[in-house]
Amino acid sequence: MKQPLISIIIPVFNAEKYIEDTLYSIFAQTHKDLEVICVDDGSTDNSLNVLSKFSDKITILQQANKGAAAARNKGLRTAKGDFIKFWDADDLMNKKHIEAQYEAIKDHPGHVASCKWGRFYNDDITSTLFKPESVWRNLPSMNWIELALKQKGDMSSSWLWLIPRDVITKSGGWNESLSLNDDFEFSMRLLSKAKGVKFAQDAITYYRSGNSLSLASSNSYQSFQKALKSTELGIAVILQMKSSEPMKTLCANRYQEWVYRMYPDHLDLVKYAQGKVKALGGSTKKMEGGTVFQSLRKIFGWKLAKRIQFIMYKIGYQPKPKKK
Repeated sequence: MKQPLISIIIPVFNAEKYIEDTLYSIFAQTHKDLEVICVDDGSTDNSLNVLSKFSDKITILQQANKGAAAARNKGLRTAKGDFIKFWDADDLMNKKHIEAQYEAIKDHPGHVASCKWGRFYNDDITSTLFKPESVWRNLPSMNWIELALKQKGDMSSSWLWLIPRDVITKSGGWNESLSLNDDFEFSMRLLSKAKGVKFAQDAITYYRSGNSLSLASSNSYQSFQKALKSTELGIAVILQMKSSEPMKTLCANRYQEWVYRMYPDHLDLVKYAQGKVKALGGSTKKMEGGTVFQSLRKIFGWKLAKRIQFIMYKIGYQPKPKKK
């Protein structure tokens, strides 16, 4: 049988260091009927020249710098595939990634496929560390959301999903007013329109960490504002699906994570998020950290402990590496 066309959409911004390796990991896919769409989002480095080397294999679109969400939407408007895959310009996929995700949902209309993922640092893919998650299995959409919110460091990134065309048509594209954490809002909206999630065991994402240009590393006031907006919109979708007290607590915990992350730099945003926590009935989320932080927290409370820790790092304190 003829393979369906699958469109892979990649927003590219100042990714000259990584995009070539990313494309090679896509070209190596065992599923060959692919449409690769790279949207240059106003890069100021050599990204566009690198993309041009592959002009016979990919579609290159350009726009002034509008952000990843706008770039994904631009690619989506061009895409002709029966299935849509969003991808990041600095991540890698194994050879069977697309094939495994397609096989997982080809006989299950209305479902999306998820994948395994691992994190690697210092551009060394051999160091990739995989930590199995509770959502690494077939689940109805609401169960997937609930388990994801319960686990530490839940991942709802755009690259998780292989999405049938009809599902993304129902759920809609990306909210271009968002940036940091925009994948949370998108994923919750997507899952609200999907019948469920099929886990593709043999589909692997190698997630590059430590990229200083990555939006995920942004700590600006504006980025946190948008992260809270994405959280608010995503939680609204969740509570429309299931508005139980346990679910409200999980949503409050999501806000509480941002409280911990933003304090003490953006106190007005912290206050806003705390108001959301209170409105949802309170959070059970404790701030996580290393041994030094936890010792300080027990004595001084998390707020003062975080301030002390910040000062320690400023004067050159380096935590001891964990023993393997």
